[in-house]
Amino acid sequence: MKKEPNKKPTTKKTTKPKTSDLSNDNLIDETSIDLTAKALENEEKLPSLGLGDTIAKITDALGIEKCEKCEERRKNFNRLFPWLSYKEFPQLEGEDLELMRRVLATNIVENDDAVATFALYNRIYTPRPPVKRCLCPGLFRQIIERLMVLMPEDEQKKL
Repeated sequence: MKKEPNKKPTTKKTTKPKTSDLSNDNLIDETSIDLTAKALENEEKLPSLGLGDTIAKITDALGIEKCEKCEERRKNFNRLFPWLSYKEFPQLEGEDLELMRRVLATNIVENDDAVATFALYNRIYTPRPPVKRCLCPGLFRQIIERLMVLMPEDEQKKL
């Protein structure tokens, strides 16, 4: 009986798969984050930033639908009654501030900027365990919101 030699599997050279962006007919890289996309149900959630987040979690649990005014109130309550004192954190400047300007200037965040944003969040807030890079638009919006409060006030007013 003749034995066949072990064949090594051939590797195909592939390009990065593309995902269609339904909001416009452009193609976006699968590792980009679309900030206009709806949050996923099983996304990781960050701890409450302040009273607004806590109220939002309670109303979600009760099944109360959110509106645009609810979102404004949540942000205002978080700013008025934060669980963290942002004065303890450094204000964003230099490359970190430039990164935030780039991220806030578009609805599609490229992979390099997304990775840098997660790293910036983990460096400043030092969560345990660190927040891992993912494609979750809801989680990414939460991270951006928390980093925005560390921007200089004149930059925040421009937004």
